[in-house]
Amino acid sequence: MEAIGSIRDWPVADASRLFRVLVRRVRTSTVQGRISDAAARELLAPWQGDEGGARLIAAARTLDPRQTASLSQELHDSSVPALVLWGEHDSYLSPETVGRPLAQLLRAPFVLLPGGHFLPLELPAEVAAQLLPFLA
Repeated sequence: MEAIGSIRDWPVADASRLFRVLVRRVRTSTVQGRISDAAARELLAPWQGDEGGARLIAAARTLDPRQTASLSQELHDSSVPALVLWGEHDSYLSPETVGRPLAQLLRAPFVLLPGGHFLPLELPAEVAAQLLPFLA
């Protein structure tokens, strides 16, 4: 939630600068070189410019983790099949404090992959290799 906090505190008057910072964060939060500058820019394109940055700041300011706390029991009780894929180098949400407990809550397999927070961009083949048998 620290990353969300920094966006929440970002001055709206400087919203257009947020995009460049986010691109740099995405690229440096992954295992070196796994996400290109172009891929990071495409991923973050909705938050580019004054209007996009202001939308992201507004969204971060309304995010409240307590809103989803009540879903824990419902998720635990559900019988929906789940698979939790997590990056062992996730610098935003720790595998041990978020990923593994989520898998336990869902009674789902927990697969740790050698990437960061943006696994589908970093390791598309590895993510697909896990998802295909799960979805079959």
